[in-house]
Amino acid sequence: MKLFKSETQKTVTFIIISSICLFMSLIQSVDELLHFNLSWVAIILCGLPIIKEAATCLYEEFDIKADVLVSLALIASVIIGEIFAAGEISVIMTIGALLEDLTVQKAKSGIENLVKLTPKQARIIRDNKEIMINADDIEIGDIVRVIVGETIPVDGVIIKGQGSIDESIMNGESLPVDKYVGDDVLSGTINQYSTFDIKATKTSIMASIGNASKYGMLIKGGDVVERLSKIKNIAFDKTGTLTYGKLSVVEYKSFNPEYDDEALLKILASVEAYSEHPLGKAIISYYKENNEELLDIQNFTVNPGKGITANLGEKSISVGNLKLIKDVDINLNKDIINISEEFTKKGCTVIYLSIDNKLIGYVALSDILREEAKEVISYIKSQKINPVMLTGDNKNSAQNIASIVGIDDINPSLLPEDKMNIIKNLEDSKSPTCMIGDGVNDALALKYSSVGISMGAIGSDIAIEASDIALASDDIKNIPYLLYLSKKTMKTIKLNVTFSLALNFLAIILAMTGILNPVVGALVHNLGSVFVILNSAKLLKTRNNLDLHIKIEYEVTNKSKGALIV
Repeated sequence: MKLFKSETQKTVTFIIISSICLFMSLIQSVDELLHFNLSWVAIILCGLPIIKEAATCLYEEFDIKADVLVSLALIASVIIGEIFAAGEISVIMTIGALLEDLTVQKAKSGIENLVKLTPKQARIIRDNKEIMINADDIEIGDIVRVIVGETIPVDGVIIKGQGSIDESIMNGESLPVDKYVGDDVLSGTINQYSTFDIKATKTSIMASIGNASKYGMLIKGGDVVERLSKIKNIAFDKTGTLTYGKLSVVEYKSFNPEYDDEALLKILASVEAYSEHPLGKAIISYYKENNEELLDIQNFTVNPGKGITANLGEKSISVGNLKLIKDVDINLNKDIINISEEFTKKGCTVIYLSIDNKLIGYVALSDILREEAKEVISYIKSQKINPVMLTGDNKNSAQNIASIVGIDDINPSLLPEDKMNIIKNLEDSKSPTCMIGDGVNDALALKYSSVGISMGAIGSDIAIEASDIALASDDIKNIPYLLYLSKKTMKTIKLNVTFSLALNFLAIILAMTGILNPVVGALVHNLGSVFVILNSAKLLKTRNNLDLHIKIEYEVTNKSKGALIV
């Protein structure tokens, strides 16, 4: 039967008992009555665990920690008969260790609650029946059904149906990928359209990690701050880091005088209202920001991989990509082709609208650049740090973003191992690098960098686990503050070390001359520790007063509300 529910409860109890005994030992009548120095209780309850921990680390790992020095001080105090000093040191050091443990536990608790886990349950088909089972129980060869909006629980191959998969956490690509029978799908990616069945090829369970702190940042270790203060490069993933990782309408235009731009958008939204495809959802979401009325659409039909056909009264409607437009025998002039190519170079997807086999116009959709991205990069450069882009996106999209935010070192079309190799090369060349990313494809690079920073709110759980710092918010505006804080922290540490060494050196001299006895020496040492703690505590009050003068630059002037094409 355990006396204590947890190790923390046991430690707190020992501290309370030891503190009472230390206070009682100062009363001479109590010692005379008991014929026993109550300070021994503090040494036994608080001191022996310290000595045990020091001995274990020294023997098993040959690791000389502060516990070793404290243990030597305890033993020396007992040998020379300073029992109270030994008890006092035991209690103070145990309180310090407890506070550290509680801080770590609080951080871990926040980590466990931020990022959603991959599905704990999955629907599988057995004996022509759909049943729900634990995702851990899926076996190779099982047929798993994935409906729209669900996260795919296991790796597999589509054997029935089709879908549009958000693979941004895997490859950094912001646009969803259409999948058909025979295509592979990956665990952790999200089905955004239709329902399909897959045959499980293997299972993978992702660990969950996250953070919560005053400015939405969790630093996972003290040495991380020191490493961050010394970095020479910051490598950015593009999708979800420099951009929002979400599709939005950035341009729409009518070529036909019978329909103005707003009429074009209304027809597109009315047709897409029946669609579950991510591109359609982005169009209808944009339209409904300022409009509610939709037209009555009939005979809605999906053409997989191409688009939609429907009827608006007596008129035939086609909405889709160039493949669909060519299928309905619509002639495309060079100007229209050039428009499509220009948007493609900027990483956009273009959707066309035709009515009665006449091309009416188009809508362009893209990921959107974060408002703070350019100023964050500018600040990084001002600190003599080199910004680098590592992305799985195509060259055109990467170069477009890089030119806007001011990044010269561009590395597009990268696989996860390519990102890792670039980081390793930088590290091997004595150029410490910080990697910032959000997807599974960033996990290797995050792990091999001097400091890895993940986007906690939208980042994949594997990426967050591989990182040293997690951002709870889905933006990068706190990166400059993080750099500033790391350098200020190192300055504080150097001041604390200098003060402590000077104070301890002075105390040693006074002790050698007999001016300081062990009890007073212990008090002087702890007063120095109090100064260090109070000086360090000032960092908690440090405010994020960095004014980045964030400005939104508009490249598109039509009805796109200033969205910046990326």
